[in-house]
Amino acid sequence: MQNSPAYYVKATLNRATWRVRRRWRWGRRGYVERPAGVLHGLAPEDAQEIARLCAAYEVCFETTFDADHAMSNYGLLQLLDVATTQCRWQVPSQPRVIDVGSLNFSYAAVLHAWLHPQKLVGIELDGYRLYDNLHTRHSYAQHYIRDLPATEYCVMNFLAYNAPADLITMLYPFVVPEPLVHWDLPLAEFQPAQIFAHAHQLLTPGGFVVMANFGAEEFQAAAPLMRRAGFALHGSCVYEGGLSEHQIPSYVSVWSRL
Repeated sequence: MQNSPAYYVKATLNRATWRVRRRWRWGRRGYVERPAGVLHGLAPEDAQEIARLCAAYEVCFETTFDADHAMSNYGLLQLLDVATTQCRWQVPSQPRVIDVGSLNFSYAAVLHAWLHPQKLVGIELDGYRLYDNLHTRHSYAQHYIRDLPATEYCVMNFLAYNAPADLITMLYPFVVPEPLVHWDLPLAEFQPAQIFAHAHQLLTPGGFVVMANFGAEEFQAAAPLMRRAGFALHGSCVYEGGLSEHQIPSYVSVWSRL
């Protein structure tokens, strides 16, 4: 809760630990993931949907990812597939793509299958965050993008990135402060209005932002900021269930640069 004492204590601690974490880049290198090979225990309807996605997008995530990441990627691909249809939006041909807030970029292969990008750049502010196995997000990302053409993973503030793009993806950006604090970031990094404005600056004329938000509250928080930044809503839809790992419905929206 934003107004609780625990929230303010954590926000204060985040400010102190962030100063250390952003300078501390140590971690194990050479992360390698063991592929699942086969996904066991699928419900018949899930197996059928995965087969459809594999045929439509020529993917087979279980041959390169463990079971959890394979299922997560199928869920994201289903979300993007549904959103493309329901938002009545056509994917641009070989776009230059920036993904903002890429975490460990385990879904880079999904963006490749969906967009066939000319270039894909993932940008993550907290890329040297350590996992329990002492690998960092950066280490994971290098493994995930190793076989993907024209793909980069940059640990930096998106506001400092200045290359042009035809399409920007923002999958669950921080548009209310509580999730940012939960993920151990300081409130000084809560800058959705600035991020949307910078996205507008980087996009070529006729470019798009594709955004996913957790629930109606986050979508309603993001929408006026996007309009203020110079975007028009092309289309939106609600994605519920299916292969998604999330319990909260995802609000997916496509925004065109004015």
